[in-house]
Amino acid sequence: MTTLFRKDFLDSTRAHLEGDVILRDRGVFAFAGYLLPLLAVPFLLSTLFWSYARVQQAPGWLTTTRGLVLLRAIRAGTLEELPFKEGDFVKAGAVVADIRVEQAQPTLGETPEAALLSFLIVQQQRLDTQIDLARTRSKTEVERRAQLLAGLETERGELDQQLAKQASIVAASWRDVEASDKLVGRGFATGREARNRRALWSEQARDEANLRQQRAALAARIASAQADLERLPMDLATEIARLESDRAELAQRRAEIEGRRRYSLVAPISGRIANLNVRKGYAVDAQKPVMAIVPEGAALEAELFVPTSASAFIKRGQEVRLLYDAFPYQRFGSGMGKVVQVSQSSLMPGDMPTPMGLLEPVYVVRVALGDATVMAFGDKVALKPGMTLKANLVLEERSIFAWIFEPLYAVRGRT
Repeated sequence: MTTLFRKDFLDSTRAHLEGDVILRDRGVFAFAGYLLPLLAVPFLLSTLFWSYARVQQAPGWLTTTRGLVLLRAIRAGTLEELPFKEGDFVKAGAVVADIRVEQAQPTLGETPEAALLSFLIVQQQRLDTQIDLARTRSKTEVERRAQLLAGLETERGELDQQLAKQASIVAASWRDVEASDKLVGRGFATGREARNRRALWSEQARDEANLRQQRAALAARIASAQADLERLPMDLATEIARLESDRAELAQRRAEIEGRRRYSLVAPISGRIANLNVRKGYAVDAQKPVMAIVPEGAALEAELFVPTSASAFIKRGQEVRLLYDAFPYQRFGSGMGKVVQVSQSSLMPGDMPTPMGLLEPVYVVRVALGDATVMAFGDKVALKPGMTLKANLVLEERSIFAWIFEPLYAVRGRT
């Protein structure tokens, strides 16, 4: 053996420790060994009930609760007058722009068209006068009919008093007739006296019957007067509507003649001017809006276009996060809103009121804004109709536990 192995190796194999090896147990490691499982189990159980949200992003734009009226040029031309600026309030019928047609015709002078225009102006003034008179007559006629009805009611009250008095007289006269008949039967009165009393009763009864007929006729007059009074406002309103319709027709014919050289854009409703895209002297095109009018009393709201695949999970009152394209949310944050309405039918891409680049049917979702302003550089900047945006809608929230066992729920739902 000594010749085959080195001496040092043989010596090392002979040296060894005496006794058993015992590992030293420190208390801190034992405590950690018990504590970590105790903490890990609640943590793992709580993660099963953590929830996550499925979010759908939908494009949209800002509009108003009462819509947005776009004013377009009737024909191409040059803007001559622009009496209002953006944000000004205008009343319905106010002229908001005068436009001169590029290829204007010569002055009409005393041509038949000029004579027709003068005639239309006179007719329009007459209709204005008739409308004012009709409104004045309406108020006066209502007051007159009301006074007539009040007089008839007073007359009926007096007639009721007479009728009550006459009824008591007839009753007393009849009692006299009965008493006279008894006296005649006992021999204390003659038959002539009884006949006289009965004749007097008959006359009093006829008077009572006449009063009742008068009261019935008066009641019919009161009912007729009441019906006339109730129908009068409707009749007068119909007359005024007819006059206004005639006036509108004249105004249209007048506008057709005047529009051969220049024409005016008129505000169809009362509201505030928005999205003013031109200035005085600018060329206007019939294909592009000159301005928009936000109706009076209208509030700003968001109109979203949600794909049909996500529309079933959207409910009224649901909160929505709004990201305005004009104010990047990375710098200016986002807005909040609540769903107020979901359309009952879908829109095809070609039926969209504004181009959004959508390629699939969508449902229109109206969202009320929490705030119609955005804080930008220390100032509150008002949002405007027509601004585009993107909205994040939470379609559903589920826990991890529900997600894990979703296949089991699906199988159970089918059985």
